Amino acid sequence: MKRCLALLWVCFLSSLSALELSTIFSDHMVLQRGKPIRVWGKGKPGAQVTVSLGTNQGLTHVNPEGRWETELAAEPASFEAKTLRIQSEDQLREFQDVLIGEVWLCSGQSNMEWTLGNSENFDLYQQQAEQLPYLRLYKVERFPSETERFSAKATWTRSSRPTARHFSAVAFHFGVTLQEQLQVPVGLIQSARGASTAIAWTREAVIETQEGLKRQQFHWQRWSEEYPERLQAWQEAPEETRRPRPPVDPKLASTRPSTFARGMLAPLAPYSLRGVIWYQGESDAPFQPERYGERLEAMIADWRLWWKEPGLPFGIVQLSAFEDPNRKTSEHWPALRESQRKLVKRQAKLGLIVTIDVGERDDIHPRDKYSVGLRLARWALADVYRTLSVRGGPEVDTVEGDALGVTLSFLQTDQGLQALNGPELKGFEIAGSDGVFYPAEAKLLSKTRIRVSSGRVKAPSAVRYAWAGFPREANLVNSLHLPASPFLEPVPPLP
Repeated sequence: MKRCLALLWVCFLSSLSALELSTIFSDHMVLQRGKPIRVWGKGKPGAQVTVSLGTNQGLTHVNPEGRWETELAAEPASFEAKTLRIQSEDQLREFQDVLIGEVWLCSGQSNMEWTLGNSENFDLYQQQAEQLPYLRLYKVERFPSETERFSAKATWTRSSRPTARHFSAVAFHFGVTLQEQLQVPVGLIQSARGASTAIAWTREAVIETQEGLKRQQFHWQRWSEEYPERLQAWQEAPEETRRPRPPVDPKLASTRPSTFARGMLAPLAPYSLRGVIWYQGESDAPFQPERYGERLEAMIADWRLWWKEPGLPFGIVQLSAFEDPNRKTSEHWPALRESQRKLVKRQAKLGLIVTIDVGERDDIHPRDKYSVGLRLARWALADVYRTLSVRGGPEVDTVEGDALGVTLSFLQTDQGLQALNGPELKGFEIAGSDGVFYPAEAKLLSKTRIRVSSGRVKAPSAVRYAWAGFPREANLVNSLHLPASPFLEPVPPLP
C-alpha cells in the first residue's frame, strides 16, 4: 500500500514538472506574421524555458504556479516549413511544418459552425480544398466548461477533402479568398457552437460590469433553478405526449454564461491573431435585441483584453433574412440588426457584413455560405489590409429632413447607388411625429443620394429601410451589387 502511494506521489510530482503546451501549438500550425509570436505553457516552477524558431529565440522561466509565457520577434510571411522548438531542462517539444502568415479566429453559433460538407456546391469546393496546402485549419471541439481549460482536443491540419468537409463553410471561403488575394499562408481557428449566445463567450468578470449581461445572467439563473421541475414533469408525462428528449441540463446549455469562454476560448488565448470573424445573434434575438450591441461590445472588449490587443479587428455578420412568426422575427430581427449596425458605427476596428439578400424565408441556416465568406474577406481586404477601397454595401452617412420628405446620403457606393432587379427602390418607410411608419417612395437623386417621401407623412421624424424579418422587397445596392444594411435613422427636427 505504501509503495502504491509513493508511486502515485511520484506521478503527481512528475505531472507538475512536465513541459506542456496547449494543442494550439502543433505540427502544421500557422503563426501570425508581422506581430510578436506568443508561446506559453506549463512546466516545473523555476525552470528555464527556451523557445526557438530558427534563429528567433525567446527565454523565460516557469512561475511558482507552474505557468510560463514568452514572445518571439515578429517574422515576415513565409511558405518555408519551419520547426518550433520548446526546451526546458531535459524536456524538448518540437513542431514541424510551421508556416508564417495570416491567422484568424472564426467564432459564433450554428451559421459559423455550418460545415462545408453541408453547403451548396460542396463537390466543387472539396476539389478546391485538396489544392490548398498552405491553408491550415484548427477546429476546437464543442466543450461547455465550468472552469477555464488549458488545452483543447484539436490539432492543426492541412486543408484537404476530409478536413475541409467538416470545417466551417463561412471560414473556409473567407480563408481561400484571403490566400488568393494576399498570397501568404492562412491559418483559420474555428471555435463556434450552435445555439450559443454572446454571454456564453464572455468571461464572468466582464459580465459583472455590464448591466445588459447581468440582466441576461439573472434570467439564465432563474431558468436554471427551474430545471428540476422541468425534468420531473418530463419524466412523469405519458410516453405518448412526452417530447423525445428531456429538457436541457443547464450545465450543458449553449446559453450558459461564460461556458464557451472557459471551454473553447481559454485554450486559444493569447495566440497571435490578425483578427476575428463573428457570425452570431440568432439566439440573442429573443432577449432585448435592441441592446444586443451593448452585450456584444462587452464581449469584444473582453476578447481584446484577453488577446492583449486593444484594436483587434472584428468582422460581424449581420443577421440574414428569415421569417418565423413563432420567433417573432418581424420584431426581434430588425431590432438586433440595427443594434449590430450601431455598434459597428460607433466603435473602431469593427466591420458589418450585410447578408440580407442571401437568407431563406423558412430556414435559419442559409445554404449560401460562399457569399458570406466572400463578403467577410472583402471587408478584411478593405479595412484591415487596405488593398480594396469598397468594404461592402451602401452605408448611411447623413440624414436631412424637410416638410415634405427626407434626403439620405450614402458612403461605400462605388460607381453609384442602384435599385436591384428593377427601376424602383423598395423597402423604405417614414414616420411622422406620431411614430407610425408608412410605405414611402424613394428616388435616386445622384450616385450617393436618395430622396424618400410619403403623401401620408408631413415633417418626417424617422426613416427606415428593410425593417422586417424577411424584407422581401428591399433592393438598394451599390454598383458592385452589394446590399445596403437595414437601418432606422431619426430625422433631425426642422429649425
